Amino acid sequence: MATPEEDYSSLPLTERITHKVWKVRVGAYEELTKKFSQADNESEFRPYDGFLKNIATDANAVAQEAGLSTLQAYVENAPNPTRTRASIIPAIVEKGFGSSRSGTKNKALELIYKYIEVVDSLDQVAVVVQDVLEGLNAKQPKIVSTTVLALKDIIRLYGVKTVNVKPILKTLPKIFGHTDKNVRAEGTGLVIELYKWLGKAIDPHLQELKPVQVKELNEAFEKLPQEKVTQQRFLRLQKETEEAEKDEEAEAEEEKEIDVYDLAEPVDVLSKMSKDFYTQLQSTKWKDRKEALDGLIEICKTPRIADNNYGELVGALAKRISDSNILVVTLAANIIEALALGLRESFGKYKATVTSPLIEKLKERKQSVVDALASALDAIFNTVTISDVTEDIVAAGKHKNPQVKSEAMKWLVRCLKNTKVAPNKAEIKSLIEMMVKASEDSFEPVRVSAAEGLGTMMKVIGEKAMNPFIEGLDDIKKSKIKEFFEKAEVKVKATAAKRPPTVAPAQTPKTKPKIGAKKDESTEQKKEPPKTSKSATQPPKKATKPPATTAPPKKSTKVKEEEILRYKFSNEEVESRFAELIPEEQTAELGDKNWKLRLAATENLYNALNEMDPSNIEAELVVRFLAKKPGWKESNFQVLIKAFNIMELICSKTQSFGKPAAALAIPVLLEKLGDIKLKKSAGETLTAFAEKISLQFVLGQSYDPLRKAKSPKVLADSLTWFHSAIMEFGIVGVQVRELIDFIKFTLTSSNAAVRTNAVTVLGALRIYVGPDIRTFVQDLNPTQLATIDIEFEKVADQAPPQPVKTSAEVASSGRSGNDALEDLFPKVDVGAQFTSKMMTEANDDKWKTRKDALEQVLVIVDANKRIKPNLGEFPPILKSRLADSNKNLQMMALDICGKLATAMGKPFDRYVKILVGPVTAVLTDQKATVRGSAISCLDCLATATGLDSMVSSFASSLGSENPLLRKDLLSWLSDRLKDADEKKILPDLQPLVPAILSCLQDRNGEVRKAAQSCLGPVVKSAGYDFVVTKCGDLKGAVKQSIMPMIEAVRPAHGTGPLPRGKDSKKMGTKSRLAMPSNSKDSKNSETDASDDVDEDNTPKLPPGLKLKPPAQRAKDSKNSENDASDDVDDDNTPKLPPGLKLRPPAQRGGLPPSGIGRGLPAPSRLQFSRFRQGQNGQAPSHTDNSDEHDQKKEPTSMDIDKVEYSAATNSENSLAANSSGIPPVKQRTIERGNVFLVEVAISKIMSFEHQQSIEALKELDKHLNNSPESIIPYVDELVNALTIQVRMSYTQLDPQSQVLVRLCKHLVNALVLLFSNKNLALAVSQESLERLLSELAHRLLDLNLQALEAGQQLSKALNVSMVKVLENSNRNTTYSALISILEKSSANLRDVDATAVTTHTKFTELIMKCLWKLARSVQENLKSGILLPNKLLRDLNNFFLAIPPAEWKRRASEKVPLGEMPLRTVKTLLVELVTGLGESVFDHLDLIDDPQRSYVYPYLHHMLEACRKKEKQPTNTNMPFDNSPNRQQINEVPARSSPIPEVPGQINEAQYNSSEPASPASPMTPRFPTPTNNSRSSGSHEVEMNSRLTQIFLKIGTREETKQGIYELYEFQKQHPEMESKVTSHLSKTGPYFQSYIRRGLANIAAEEEEKERANVIAEVKTLFPLGGNAAEGGQTEGGQTEDDAHKQKLLRLQQVFGYRS
Repeated sequence: MATPEEDYSSLPLTERITHKVWKVRVGAYEELTKKFSQADNESEFRPYDGFLKNIATDANAVAQEAGLSTLQAYVENAPNPTRTRASIIPAIVEKGFGSSRSGTKNKALELIYKYIEVVDSLDQVAVVVQDVLEGLNAKQPKIVSTTVLALKDIIRLYGVKTVNVKPILKTLPKIFGHTDKNVRAEGTGLVIELYKWLGKAIDPHLQELKPVQVKELNEAFEKLPQEKVTQQRFLRLQKETEEAEKDEEAEAEEEKEIDVYDLAEPVDVLSKMSKDFYTQLQSTKWKDRKEALDGLIEICKTPRIADNNYGELVGALAKRISDSNILVVTLAANIIEALALGLRESFGKYKATVTSPLIEKLKERKQSVVDALASALDAIFNTVTISDVTEDIVAAGKHKNPQVKSEAMKWLVRCLKNTKVAPNKAEIKSLIEMMVKASEDSFEPVRVSAAEGLGTMMKVIGEKAMNPFIEGLDDIKKSKIKEFFEKAEVKVKATAAKRPPTVAPAQTPKTKPKIGAKKDESTEQKKEPPKTSKSATQPPKKATKPPATTAPPKKSTKVKEEEILRYKFSNEEVESRFAELIPEEQTAELGDKNWKLRLAATENLYNALNEMDPSNIEAELVVRFLAKKPGWKESNFQVLIKAFNIMELICSKTQSFGKPAAALAIPVLLEKLGDIKLKKSAGETLTAFAEKISLQFVLGQSYDPLRKAKSPKVLADSLTWFHSAIMEFGIVGVQVRELIDFIKFTLTSSNAAVRTNAVTVLGALRIYVGPDIRTFVQDLNPTQLATIDIEFEKVADQAPPQPVKTSAEVASSGRSGNDALEDLFPKVDVGAQFTSKMMTEANDDKWKTRKDALEQVLVIVDANKRIKPNLGEFPPILKSRLADSNKNLQMMALDICGKLATAMGKPFDRYVKILVGPVTAVLTDQKATVRGSAISCLDCLATATGLDSMVSSFASSLGSENPLLRKDLLSWLSDRLKDADEKKILPDLQPLVPAILSCLQDRNGEVRKAAQSCLGPVVKSAGYDFVVTKCGDLKGAVKQSIMPMIEAVRPAHGTGPLPRGKDSKKMGTKSRLAMPSNSKDSKNSETDASDDVDEDNTPKLPPGLKLKPPAQRAKDSKNSENDASDDVDDDNTPKLPPGLKLRPPAQRGGLPPSGIGRGLPAPSRLQFSRFRQGQNGQAPSHTDNSDEHDQKKEPTSMDIDKVEYSAATNSENSLAANSSGIPPVKQRTIERGNVFLVEVAISKIMSFEHQQSIEALKELDKHLNNSPESIIPYVDELVNALTIQVRMSYTQLDPQSQVLVRLCKHLVNALVLLFSNKNLALAVSQESLERLLSELAHRLLDLNLQALEAGQQLSKALNVSMVKVLENSNRNTTYSALISILEKSSANLRDVDATAVTTHTKFTELIMKCLWKLARSVQENLKSGILLPNKLLRDLNNFFLAIPPAEWKRRASEKVPLGEMPLRTVKTLLVELVTGLGESVFDHLDLIDDPQRSYVYPYLHHMLEACRKKEKQPTNTNMPFDNSPNRQQINEVPARSSPIPEVPGQINEAQYNSSEPASPASPMTPRFPTPTNNSRSSGSHEVEMNSRLTQIFLKIGTREETKQGIYELYEFQKQHPEMESKVTSHLSKTGPYFQSYIRRGLANIAAEEEEKERANVIAEVKTLFPLGGNAAEGGQTEGGQTEDDAHKQKLLRLQQVFGYRS
């Protein structure tokens, strides 16, 4: 009989749990299990927490199994079971996983799953998994095996979105390396389960396994069924939304697949690269380069790459894309692809570096290389958006290589298929236009790619949006596009709205309401004021978080520690606490259904709070209460407005209102900004918050809610409030960088209003921060940057407004807005980064070493946009590198210099004196690119430091006589000074005056022109008086040529220098151009006129021109003959008697005025360019077309893209045509049909579509044949269009393009037809004709044209058109155009490059041949009246003004190409004019200002005399020399039948036949009356005279007696004028320079003699006509003569002096 068992049921349960008898423990476990299942209070569970670990590790297997059931009941029912997790799970892993009982093992696994399901957040799931992973370290294989099984089941049940699999993936090599086969078998099951969820993303984590294991796994993967795995069990925080969101989760899973990138650990590629990578990559051996890339690609074969500065690496790889070895190219492309895939969005900043080389290399024929390039481009696109690559694709679509175009469009197709955001309208238009044009390409793959691209684009934007773009295509192309459209699969979706995450539901679980309520309470307790954790500023991750309207808002992750919010109240206690403040009966109606009652209750609450003591009001409590009653979802806007008024009231009234209360209200107020009825009230409340606290706090609290805002209206209106707040408060205290980051986020919005308002906010920041703000938005796409730049340009001149409102924080801190830029761009001390090694290498003898050092410097400078004024030892080194012999290093040094100046700003002026000189010295380089870099550097220097510190250096640099330096520097300086003058910030330019005066005398015309453009600001700054004083050091003739220019730019107000500093701003004097005048009235009228011009904001007149009243101009023209005598009269000269008039010496055969002709240097081209505008800077009286053209800027090239036409030109052309006998031009009263046809035809002629141009030309041919008179008003536009199309077509001529050849033929045919019609040809203006003739000449000389098959035929056609143009155009217009072209083409023959000299010379020769052809018909044209000689003479004189005759003589002696041939051509025209007109040629000089001083005058005079002598030569050949008194009388009084040149020159037949006449500055041998002593003609006397002449010339040849010899020669000529031929003979034996020297000396002596005699005469006049008039009437003089006789004798002497003897 068995012994009865002892009854232990009377023992306490806690004792039974630890009893030594296992059965007792089992009974206790079972009883405890029932108790746990029925308990619902925390106090019923907590007493047993200490026993749970012992229960889990019970030594008895049966008791352990029962104990695990107890633990399961505990976990399922305890309110907070997670507190025991740390002790229970390791014990279960250790004891439960190793059990031999399957029931125990299964319950242990189930307990693990229970712990996972009760976690409060997903992060705690990872903690449970980590505890389980400890089982892999166990020594017993069965524990390890069960652990792997547990991991597999965890993934199978909960999925990879709930479980973080990264720690599990790291253990796979350890599991598969275990010695136990059961562990490895379970590991295989684990990997298969992972594969079901991850797919191919698991492959990188299997690389460390054995190949056999990988093979077996792959085979197992292939056998798996193709079904989608789903989560089988859910966490407690997920159960509530399991059914409701089942479909949403499925959709989310489709949208977001598991990415291998998310699972991989980032790898730092740069740290693993070999040290000699870059050296090998630059090796000349391709194997070295390939080896370097092979090593790098192995490093880059990783799913995820750590972000770092890869700029240098990417740049080096981009260079290798163009490598000559295709293996290197392929490897480089593969590495770029790997970097893009590994860096993802971080690679986007390197897109611009690699995209262009990759696209350019797509022309490679080897398909493997093209595939590698395409893969790299695809990877790059994944890092950016479609907008970022649009510009690159459009440019590639226009590439000349068809394969590049085809591959680029294939890339576009792939981009369109993969993009999730559709391109904007502008991008769609540009892409479609590019593809439509490509669909017409002759290369079939291009057409196919274009069709596929259009079909894919149709899929993206829809058929309706696509149809307008392709309606012009034929049906075949449309069907092809439709076919691709149907096949295309794209990822773009119509709606881009994202669903909110469902992991953290907003309400408590329905299954356990009590537990949920307790958790809610615990959650709120964590947010109480005593807690200082970040839970208040971060969103809670538990499922039981309270509604969003009552929880504290999320702040930026960058919130400083001191800004962490501490809340006093929780939502649960709001109503009870508020009832203590306001009785509940007063707030009861706030929840009523009737809105009127709610409104009344809200008003009552407002009044109650307003009357209450502010110290008793808790602002946070009020805001929390308003969130509940009436609540922020209140439907009546009036109630909400009153609630906002309450918040505004407590904000302004109470001291308790602070950041916590504002943080609770700001998200709601932002949301209501999008409501039109609530916008104003919400905005005012936000403004009140900003005043109470700070604008920065309001903005900081706004960023996160606005980022999550679903309504674009809310975002757009919030940005509007941002703008107004910034303009009211300023940016003091605002973290501008955060604000800009937020604005950049809003710029990605698809809503146009949001983007527009974001740009407006950026514009407001630009006002305060300055232009440097653009550096923060440079990473935006070009379209957005262009929009931002337009906004910045609008506000560029606006000064920051004074704040009208101030926040409390700013007022207490005392900060100002001046340090905003410092906060944004902290300055860096780069001087410390310039190491001594770097400086040594920068001065190394090897250029590669210097290059490496400069590149290091450039990297440092690029990385620091603002630097401190400390460059260490670098400035002297930089100065040396600016003069480096290697041009690339020189340009790099210029780049560094400019960037340093930009980064340092104004403090860089301390280095200006060191560096400006070397920078300007670079302008002497022959390469335009190098000089361009120097100009860019100067721009940076001037922008950073201003011109003040640079002026003295410029003065030194301009001392160089290099024309390139002077021209470029002066041109640049001219533009800068004009801008400074407009802004009234001209620097002190006095140091620049001597240099400018020197440049005005330069031999190079472009230098003189550039110097003259600088003269106005220089005179204005330095002062007129100062400049004139400096001119006193110049020689006479030079001064005479420069003074008119200075007078032309003389300031109207004051002649002293401009005041500096603040005085200059106060004065605000406008700069006007004024000329001296003899009349005060005229001065006043000129001032008034200029004032009117300024007030009306009309454009300034060109230099040297000014507005004059008509009466004054008429008076000036009438009195032009008296100008010389007016000049003589001054304060010290008495008036002559009536009837006695002083004439200039030139009018009586004497010396010219103003020192011209006295042996001084010839006037420069610059001087006469001023004369061309008229005397004293006034405009010429005539208004011919060529005059207008002369005053315009000389076109250097035709602007193909934009041709502007003015109505003024057309009207002037019509006048010119009428004056030449052309029928009157019809005004634009033609019927609308013809007007439309002509204008449309002109626009189509200039089309880039060749076929369209051909069709337009065909229509034009019909029009020319049927109604040519309707084209006359448009003839200039038409000729210009034909000229431009001739250039475009003939320069692009391709033998394979038959369409282009046809277009060329049609163009020539149109020109022939047009100029065959005389009315049309006569209507063409000089400017249009000049362009056309120049272009035709260029095309006739085009060597490429001759190489074509149809070239000879086209050349003949061009020749015919040229002949027609010359034959039928207006004769004067044709001459003007050809002479202008000749002037421009021959002006720079001296400076033309050796490579272009042949072409340039041939072009000039062709123009001269045209003039020779026309010269044959000059006399015939004069007789018929179709040639106006006065206009031709004016054009010829302008030619001499541009290039004086003396210059041609120098060219001939220096063997400049063509020598003096252009001069001979022009003289030929003069000879024809003289031959045809005879003496009347002098009557046609009316269009030339002061004709007797002109260049053509002496030529005409000489040629006329030569013609006379030629006519008289047969009868006068043997005539002896006549010394009769009659002959003497003729010599004494020059004949007035033909004019005598006022600008003298000793011209004879030899000069006319062999060389040009003397320039106006060349000397003239003085003429004197011939003595009547006939004994001088004896033979002995002639020998004596020859001997004397020989001695005189010997003296002149001796240095010490030169002046004495010239004086004796002057006396000899004066006493023996009959020996003139002998003097000429002796002079001819000397060199040309010596002759010039002697003539100048003679002219100077003659001038001195004349001045002395004139002074004597004036003294005698004073004696003769005393002012007092006290002489006795009828008295006698001392000599016995009567007074009348004395008067007659003195009058006779006056007449002798001034040439009026008869």
